[in-house]
Amino acid sequence: MQEQEVLRYAAASPSRYPVRYHFAPSTTNMSTNKNKPRLRITWDQSYAELQTYFNTHGNSYVPARYGRLGMWVVRQRNTDRHKLESWQMDKLNALNFDWETKLEKDERAWDQMFGLLQQFLEEHGHSRVPCNYASQGLQLGQWVTSQHKYHRKGKIRDDRRRRLKSVGFLWARDERMVWNDTKERSPGVVDGTWKKMYNHLIEFHREHKHCMVSARMLVKMDDGSSKNLGTWIIRQRTALRDSILKEERKQLLDDLGFVWKIDHYDVDRSLRARQWEEMYKKLQGFKEIHGHCQVPANSKDELTLGQWVRNQRVFEKTGRLDETRFEQLDVVGFDWDPCGSHWNEMYAKLRAYHEKHGHCQIAITYPDDPVLGNWVRNLRVLQAKGKLKDDRVERLNDLEFVWDSNQMRWNTMVDHLKEFTRVHGRVRVPDKYVTTDGVQLGWWVRTQRSYRNINCKNNMPLLTPERIAELDAAGFIWDSLSEEKWNMMFNRLGQFKHQYGHCNVPKSFKGDGDDGRQLGSWVYQQRQNRDTVDTLSLKRKEKLDSIGFLWDTKNDDSNKKPRLQY
Repeated sequence: MQEQEVLRYAAASPSRYPVRYHFAPSTTNMSTNKNKPRLRITWDQSYAELQTYFNTHGNSYVPARYGRLGMWVVRQRNTDRHKLESWQMDKLNALNFDWETKLEKDERAWDQMFGLLQQFLEEHGHSRVPCNYASQGLQLGQWVTSQHKYHRKGKIRDDRRRRLKSVGFLWARDERMVWNDTKERSPGVVDGTWKKMYNHLIEFHREHKHCMVSARMLVKMDDGSSKNLGTWIIRQRTALRDSILKEERKQLLDDLGFVWKIDHYDVDRSLRARQWEEMYKKLQGFKEIHGHCQVPANSKDELTLGQWVRNQRVFEKTGRLDETRFEQLDVVGFDWDPCGSHWNEMYAKLRAYHEKHGHCQIAITYPDDPVLGNWVRNLRVLQAKGKLKDDRVERLNDLEFVWDSNQMRWNTMVDHLKEFTRVHGRVRVPDKYVTTDGVQLGWWVRTQRSYRNINCKNNMPLLTPERIAELDAAGFIWDSLSEEKWNMMFNRLGQFKHQYGHCNVPKSFKGDGDDGRQLGSWVYQQRQNRDTVDTLSLKRKEKLDSIGFLWDTKNDDSNKKPRLQY
């Protein structure tokens, strides 16, 4: 019984304009749910909802307007049907699941009604089916009336129009005898009515200088009744299109400047439908060129198409998208969740990077894929704001994703330092050294060196012991440039003492490979700075004392005649 009800609605509706089901959206907690992320619902959860619906209603015919469950059911019988496992199909079949799509059901219903029309033609010899005529429990009269209406609006498919025309189907009522169950009018009465309506059109043209009559314009007849002049205008265009308009009538209308090609009387709806079909064709062309339907909303070349695509997604989420249009978009591979598709694509790239390098520490300026570096940065921003879905956080944690951007930058710079040490050895990084990918490693090393002895406001060191140990393992040199040079000269002084037995170096002494620096001058400078009191100077004095440095050379005999071998 329910199957017949569905067929009645489907047969009376054109393929492009199915029966619309309206469900009032829930307004409970609308403001609070607006900013919440969409939860990822599994197939089993959706099936459980369908099972609940089946237990309540006794069937699984869930309308597409029935919220998210309705769209899920549509997907199962359309795009996801060939992706389902056998156990999933068995579970759906247990609920008497209807695998027939809306388009297939509409096509079958129309063919069934057309067969009934052919039977009527064989029995009665004409196609003038009364409006209340029923056959085999189906309203054939209403179906015939619907075909007249859809033909008048231009919403009937060409193949169906040809099939109806092939059996002698009559399209226009004004061009044949108007009849009912008891009597018929004569053709002369029809001609007289036509002339009266034509005279009303002449009056309209005389006043407005055109024949663009509103679809709802009524005119008074001689008997006091009202007739719709706009409907009469539409019938003249329909009669001409079907080649059944008399030539003399066409000439009379041409004399008034009658416009034969125009939108149907339901101008707004007809225009929207035509625009939708035009945009759909543009989307098909876009896919043929680019291989996908992800049209950017802000693209200058496809601005209108991008906005239209975005609107279709909004209509689908809010339950305002027609089921037939949903199926049409689904067939061409329309992406209903482009953010999710883009996220999965970028996640696959990140996983490939992790498999290759062993980590996910990608710099924003990553030269091989700047988009990936920027995407990784945005993940941290979304996580900090609490806008990243839990399932996505778990997937990223599986890759050992570093959420702290400061820690990520630290790890990146340490990796650069390790690479520098591997190539150049354990040497000091020049202050202006820049890596091949544009990272200022020299500036960062100098900054870490200054941070070692600086504390924060809470008396915590800027550089923790763990990080200091990590830098030591990477070959970090803590001495500043001046300290490094002082230690070099100190080592030369140690070599001098080892060779000559004392630290009294003459001013003119120049060691081997000293790059022009005189060891004697350096020793003299240390004696001049002996009275300087600071932490660094005291440490240096302790080091010089440890090798027996002589601070006062006035009473030292070695100062008079040092026995040196050059």
